[in-house]
Amino acid sequence: MEEHLICMTTTELFRFTSGQIVYISAEGNYSHIHTSGGEDFLVGFQLGQLEQMIAGQMPDNARRFIRIGRNYIVNEHYICSISVPRQRLVLLDRTDKKYALTPSREALKALKQHLEDTYGKIQ
Repeated sequence: MEEHLICMTTTELFRFTSGQIVYISAEGNYSHIHTSGGEDFLVGFQLGQLEQMIAGQMPDNARRFIRIGRNYIVNEHYICSISVPRQRLVLLDRTDKKYALTPSREALKALKQHLEDTYGKIQ
């Protein structure tokens, strides 16, 4: 059975499969969930709360979501390129839509190192 992230408030409910979420960005006490195909949903949860919700609601897929600095959670399946010198992370979804993010250099270094540790360094 496919896992879902469900975000509920008193007036709204949002339901996403793990494959639909390309990345999540912080905006104060809110977050934007960016989905494949370019849709953007504003939810009333902070990034840390969404991290906990992902871990609790999607335990089999939670490790594919990586926190990058203070502002982003990305789905590692959509990572296309990381450029530490240019301070740029490019995600590419299933429809070939590109998402260019600018996390801190330190966050990009940590992400690159995490991916190398996970998948091995390719020479």
